[in-house]
Amino acid sequence: MRTRTLLETAAVATVAGLVGMAAAPVAGASTAATLPLTAAKLQAMVVDQVHRHVFLSDGANVYVTDFSGTLVATVAEPGAGAMALSPDSGALYVALNGNLNPADTVPYTQIVTVDTTSFAPTGTRNTGMTEPGRTSMVQIGGKLWFNAGLLTSAGWKTGIGVYDPSTPSMGNVFTPTTVPADLLSVNPAAPGVLVVAGAPATAGAPNIGVYDVSNGTLPYQPTAAASVPDVGAPRGRSAALAVSADGRQIVLADGDVLRTSDLTSVGRYLSPVVNGALTSVWLAPDGTVAFAGPAPTAAGQVPGVDLFVFAPGASHPLNTYAFPSSVTAGALSGEGVAWDPDGSRIFTLVLDASGDAGTLGALDSPEVAATAIALSAPAQDTLGQALTAHGTLGSGAALAPGTTVTVTRSDAASPAGTTVATVPVAADGSFSFTDTPPVAGAATYTAQYAGDAAHKPTTTSATVQVNRLSTTLTVTTDAAAYAYGGWATVTAHLGTTPTGRTVSLYAQPYGGARTLVATGTVDARGDLTARYRAWRTTTLTAVFAGDDRYAPATATRQIADRVSLAEALKGYYRSVRYGSIWVRDYHHSAKPVLTASVTPKKPGQCMVFDLERYDGGAWHNLGATPCIKINAAGTASITVVRTMPTGLYRIDAAYLAARTDPSNASTPGAWQFFAITN
Repeated sequence: MRTRTLLETAAVATVAGLVGMAAAPVAGASTAATLPLTAAKLQAMVVDQVHRHVFLSDGANVYVTDFSGTLVATVAEPGAGAMALSPDSGALYVALNGNLNPADTVPYTQIVTVDTTSFAPTGTRNTGMTEPGRTSMVQIGGKLWFNAGLLTSAGWKTGIGVYDPSTPSMGNVFTPTTVPADLLSVNPAAPGVLVVAGAPATAGAPNIGVYDVSNGTLPYQPTAAASVPDVGAPRGRSAALAVSADGRQIVLADGDVLRTSDLTSVGRYLSPVVNGALTSVWLAPDGTVAFAGPAPTAAGQVPGVDLFVFAPGASHPLNTYAFPSSVTAGALSGEGVAWDPDGSRIFTLVLDASGDAGTLGALDSPEVAATAIALSAPAQDTLGQALTAHGTLGSGAALAPGTTVTVTRSDAASPAGTTVATVPVAADGSFSFTDTPPVAGAATYTAQYAGDAAHKPTTTSATVQVNRLSTTLTVTTDAAAYAYGGWATVTAHLGTTPTGRTVSLYAQPYGGARTLVATGTVDARGDLTARYRAWRTTTLTAVFAGDDRYAPATATRQIADRVSLAEALKGYYRSVRYGSIWVRDYHHSAKPVLTASVTPKKPGQCMVFDLERYDGGAWHNLGATPCIKINAAGTASITVVRTMPTGLYRIDAAYLAARTDPSNASTPGAWQFFAITN
């Protein structure tokens, strides 16, 4: 059977919904102890704080580990069950149960003494009392008290036996009890109070009783006895109940609290899990109480087990330790949990997922309340602007007045972190701080609570993306459209920036690649000017790369580029110049022809022609042609076929850019003048 046993230190426990996982091996444990037991076989676990050892019995052996998780010794003791330490921790007493050892032919309870230094058995005591199905044994004032049976002159009796190891020659004392003694429980801090519980043969008979054993003997009658349904069936369940440190209260496994004087209920610890029930209880000598109970689970999931630690009488747990869902409730019941007598840790034995391996763990500082910080900061901020973050420090124990949280900031200017503020925490746990990040980029704020004697430290962080400042960037030209091959004057203007003043200008003609036109430092006005020759419609882009304080910026402008349009009249018989205008003369029988050519060639695109006549001192439109397709040579022609009276006329061509070819803009032609003569 493969078994792993390592000591571990638990993570911070639950506060405000945060759960620490328990029972993980601690880093640095040098030896993995091999314990061939499971929680189902575990009979008892005892912690020796003096020698820093943990003793575990499984019905066949007593295993000894140190506090670091190393297996120190294995003591073979068939039937090893209940255990108790002597007052000076010099001896371990082990009760042998015959039902755990089929080879045992002695029908009486036997108690073996084991030296806690050499781990060697030093003697075996046959009490002469009939052993019960499972022995429950406690140490009170140096004496061992255990449940037993005895055939007396009055017949068969069940009760409690007492053995004094300091006087082994003396006889053992047996006292019948009116309450079935399936379970014996004491608190070392209140040795005069012995609580006995069991399942009575008669319904309604007392199942719990309190005895005053301050004089070292067991009276025939308890000081209080009652039938308490919440006691349940305590046989074999050492965690069915526990006695408080002052001896005045009994805490039951379901959280109910009884007064020892009359066994009436005086309070209850409640599971922090909705609809959850507490199932086992263990008390530290100072009254701090630990409960086991089911962990919250989603529908259809196997429930895990949580361990809740309460301060005496508290309504909320100081700590919650979550165990994996593979750990069953049985793995943490009764004998699977034990307090270190000084209250500094809780030892646990749990199963792994296979169910055939026990893992010994330690939960450190269970009496120190877990804490957690919830920190809320803006997701983004702008450089130079102050931001305010809010947080809440939560804990299972009240925070002391004057509690503070230290806030640090880590960013490009301070990678190792710098202190922003030490802020006070209000009575409700809230706090806030204001800061102005000095550089752009990710700024991580860490809120740290140092803790104190009653509270564990905690830390959390939140990251703010600090954005650089924005600046203005524009790009302008000296015109919106240019002749084919015309030169554009391009000006980029950059707004205020303290350092980076470099701007780049790019041009991307329609259908072409982007190329750099110019790059340089802007002048005193913030301008960078360049010349660009346009052959096609072009997108001009100004780019500022940014600097430490200002974010990158981009500005664009599109300029149109027209085609080169040439026009020529044909069929005239002479040309007459009037000032700067040439007029072509046609006989009245001639047919004027106007041919228009475009560069670049635009085959399949449209050319339109307009015709006007001068009359009465004004030009009058005679009509326009529909789209005339440009041929492969880049030309289109129109012939005036109508008979026109003598007079002065003008005609022109215009290129119409198509949606399918926006590389050049629509381009008007120039008027061509002609006259019809006799």
